[in-house]
Amino acid sequence: MLRHEPAIALTPSGDGLGALRAIVAGAARPLVAGGWLLLEHGFAQAAAVRDLLAGAGFTDVETRRDLTGHERATGGRRPAP
Repeated sequence: MLRHEPAIALTPSGDGLGALRAIVAGAARPLVAGGWLLLEHGFAQAAAVRDLLAGAGFTDVETRRDLTGHERATGGRRPAP
C-alpha cells in the first residue's frame, strides 16, 4: 500500500471519482473569488473532472498533460460573485 495516498483515493467505489467529487463540492466556499482549484487525477478521468468543475460553477476549466502526454491535472477558477 502507498503511504501518501488516502484510502479513499486507492479504493474508490464506482467510477473512481468519489474523492474528487467531495473535494469539488467543498472547495467553492473556502476559495476566494478568482481562486483556483487544481486537481491531479488519473489520465482517463480528465473529461469527467472537467465536467465536475464546470457543473460546480468553476470557470476557465482546463487540463494539463504530464511529461508522457497524458491528461493528468485539471483546474478551474472560482468566479467572482
